[in-house]
Amino acid sequence: MAYLTRRFKKIAKKHGGFQKKGTTSKTANANNLCHNQKHEVQDFKPRQRDQILDHTRRKANADQVVKKAFAVWGNASSDSEEEENHEDVSMMAVNDDEIVFNSIFSLMAKSDDEDDQDEITLFDLKSDLDTLSIKRLRKLIVVLIDSVDELTNENVMLSEKLSLCEDEKTALISQMSEINVRLSILETENLQIEEEPCTSEGGKRKLSSYELDLEESLKITESKLVASLERNSRLVKDLTQVKEELSHSLKWTDSSKILSNLANLKFHSRKGLGCRKIEPPYNPHIKYVIVFDNLLCTYYVRNNHLKRSCESLKRVKEN
Repeated sequence: MAYLTRRFKKIAKKHGGFQKKGTTSKTANANNLCHNQKHEVQDFKPRQRDQILDHTRRKANADQVVKKAFAVWGNASSDSEEEENHEDVSMMAVNDDEIVFNSIFSLMAKSDDEDDQDEITLFDLKSDLDTLSIKRLRKLIVVLIDSVDELTNENVMLSEKLSLCEDEKTALISQMSEINVRLSILETENLQIEEEPCTSEGGKRKLSSYELDLEESLKITESKLVASLERNSRLVKDLTQVKEELSHSLKWTDSSKILSNLANLKFHSRKGLGCRKIEPPYNPHIKYVIVFDNLLCTYYVRNNHLKRSCESLKRVKEN
């Protein structure tokens, strides 16, 4: 049964369900006489294709079958102890409702070949409001409320977009006005330039004269730089020669000065050329000392100190 319900759902989704307006069957509007024999249809045994009911009855029977199938399927999954009983009930429902399922499938196949006149419209809803039940009316109200909410939300979004577009439009208009002003200014400047060609030619001549003067001054400065660089190189060479000559002359002057200084020194002090200062060990008890600086002082008749360390003797010599 679960397989049949799943198959029924797939077919219903594929064909859009049973939302078309119910129409009277062709057999009801046709002649009551049989086509083969001249007797009424009530006395004639109905064919297998004439067993299909009209649209509303077929829909009601299909709803009942689906409800039974869902009830059997839900009760079968509740308790594990009652599996055998539910299987019997489901098989009975299948055996009893085979004709109804066949009628549903034939109706689905037939709905593909029907014209667009059977589609639901607002006029159909208005005409069927009196026949609809309260539950369906409530569902219809809920759907309408949802659609109204969606439309209001879309309206709000569109109004916001419209306000943004208006702001962009104002900004673009301001930019276009600025661009037009700039274009007008440029056009006026262009006209002035075209009207005054003489002034432009005079300006070009002045610029060309300035360029010529600058080129001449650059040439003069370049020639001066070249001459100054040549003079600098010559002066450097002359300076090097003078330095060499001075170094040679200074060698002889330095040596002559050294020799004259050595010759002018006193020989008795033994500080002349070839003399070296000798400092023998000092012994205060020896009376005769070879070195003149180590002689004992006899100025105050005292032999305890030397002449070079006697301050009184130094004062007398200075005076």
